[in-house]
Amino acid sequence: MTAIYNSIGKTYDTTRSADPRVLKALLKHLACSKDQSVLDVGCGSGNYTIAIHDQGFNIQGLDVSEEMLSHARKKAPKIEWNVSDAHTLPFPKAVLNRVVSVLATHHMKNLDQVLGEIFRILKPGGRFVLFTSSPEQMQTWWLNHYVPGVVVLTASSMLSFGQLALKLGRIGFKNVAREAYWVDKDTRDGFIQGGQWRPEQFLDPMVRAGISSFALYSDQEALARGLEKLKADIDSGEIEKVIGRHMAAYRKSGDYQFIWADR
Repeated sequence: MTAIYNSIGKTYDTTRSADPRVLKALLKHLACSKDQSVLDVGCGSGNYTIAIHDQGFNIQGLDVSEEMLSHARKKAPKIEWNVSDAHTLPFPKAVLNRVVSVLATHHMKNLDQVLGEIFRILKPGGRFVLFTSSPEQMQTWWLNHYVPGVVVLTASSMLSFGQLALKLGRIGFKNVAREAYWVDKDTRDGFIQGGQWRPEQFLDPMVRAGISSFALYSDQEALARGLEKLKADIDSGEIEKVIGRHMAAYRKSGDYQFIWADR
């Protein structure tokens, strides 16, 4: 699996960057002072790590992919970058004030173990902030109309807020809360729902290469058929009707969610 992320990492920064609205929400939910310590778990090439650091915060990044971190180091050599599996975090007990994870936990095989590790390294009074999506939210994405297998593959490794809250509570976290997030038309990050308002993005192989849901999907014939139908609907204008049929459920659920919990 690490090999796949190393492959994604080679061109990841071509289409992926920190979105200002996501960054603003992350900082709001982290609710920490600039002298407190922050760890970004599953930081990838460090886009959000660097964005938080550039706001004056004391943050370091951690990822299992050396390829991803090689790009992070080039962009921000002064930040500490840790090569490590999130299932065994290389930190002693109770040393960090905050832990954040952006669109990464669905890549982690044993989430209970990862959450337990995060709880272990947080100081009492610390906080964990997660930016993710849920299966319920992903069911509303219009992309299901064209490549349902891509969405189902990712949704199968996602948890609902209720499931996550239960896990966090069992580990010892408290004050678990959630806020839905809707992607706007000006988003700068090329994550999968960044194409919500720009469907033509999914036709670009470079954009798809930076989205793990596409990179991990193995049925290339089904993908080709779905993309061909998408292109035809974009050309004819039918795509607007497809998007419209998903709007009611989408407006209610959101694209993603912020979840935070206190130690």
